[in-house]
Amino acid sequence: MKLHHSFKLFCLILVLALLVSGCRSNAQKPDATAAPANDASAAPSAETTAAPAETTAEAAPEQTGFVFSTTDRDGNAWDQTAFADNRVVMVNFFEPWCGPCVSEMPELERLYQDYKDKGVLLIGVYATEEGVEDVLAQTGVTYPILHYTEAFDALQTGYVPTTVFFNSTGEIVGDTEIGAHSYDEWAAILDGLL
Repeated sequence: MKLHHSFKLFCLILVLALLVSGCRSNAQKPDATAAPANDASAAPSAETTAAPAETTAEAAPEQTGFVFSTTDRDGNAWDQTAFADNRVVMVNFFEPWCGPCVSEMPELERLYQDYKDKGVLLIGVYATEEGVEDVLAQTGVTYPILHYTEAFDALQTGYVPTTVFFNSTGEIVGDTEIGAHSYDEWAAILDGLL
């Protein structure tokens, strides 16, 4: 009987540890000292880039940080120029098979709605296509969802969800967050970055 209770306790601790730490991603953890790939030939031209808002040369800060090129689920081109009109850009890496990732998505949607007028852009990024459509329909997410590309390798921790924050020039700000958080926890982090 004692062994049975010990086994139950072990299983409970294991489940709690998995929930707290998030899901282990299959992505390889990159060298943290390596700079993100900066392949100018892969970047779309300004004419084909579908940034969330138009910017003028005088108003847009010079891009010095993270550089990427990808598409959203509708095929629209996205790159680092999307950062320019925002004070903080929150990039949340998730996968449809990751329970903590999916569980926090309604909280992230609420955060997106509450903070988009405060200069915050929330972007979701995923690599596994299977199940994404169902997850997005189930969670009601309206924030931009982008396809994972090799440029994002430089930001990986090996776990999902992982969230990285950027300023308007693409420089990382604050701490990289591993694991899911509540609305209040995310709001406190954003308030500290604004």
